[in-house]
Amino acid sequence: MTIDIEFLTPKVKADAGVNDDGMYISENSYFIEAGMGNNPRKITKYTLLVQKWLSTFMTNPGSDITDLDYGGGGIQLMDESFSEENLGDLRNKLNIAVSKTNKDISTSQLEEGIEDPDEMLDSARLSKLNIVSADAIEVEFVIVSMSGNTSSVMVPIMSA
Repeated sequence: MTIDIEFLTPKVKADAGVNDDGMYISENSYFIEAGMGNNPRKITKYTLLVQKWLSTFMTNPGSDITDLDYGGGGIQLMDESFSEENLGDLRNKLNIAVSKTNKDISTSQLEEGIEDPDEMLDSARLSKLNIVSADAIEVEFVIVSMSGNTSSVMVPIMSA
């Protein structure tokens, strides 16, 4: 059985007789209406800081051709196997990646001229590390802005 998925254009929508709910399903076809919401908004302030931090943490050094040293390297943990025996080594690798990420974020914020305390990194640290299985861990970070906003962010990491 083959299922076709097609994004709706106004013409396809009119031809298919799709209602305003944006979904039409026939026996083997799904039509999905792709579109922006009525009020798209730019992500700003503290949310942007948290997203940038997590993105930088997961970036491998060497993957950004404009700055080959940029990135915390958290994605490299996907090559690990997780156990109580290597918990100390894993914690050390995470702390190094957090430190590298903090340095990269601070440097990029200076270069970009970011002055809003909500968007500026004060600190980030590893707060929890839980081994879920031999191929999965949960890592929690605490990220603090210069204005004092604080979040705990849980990140699941699975080995490849």
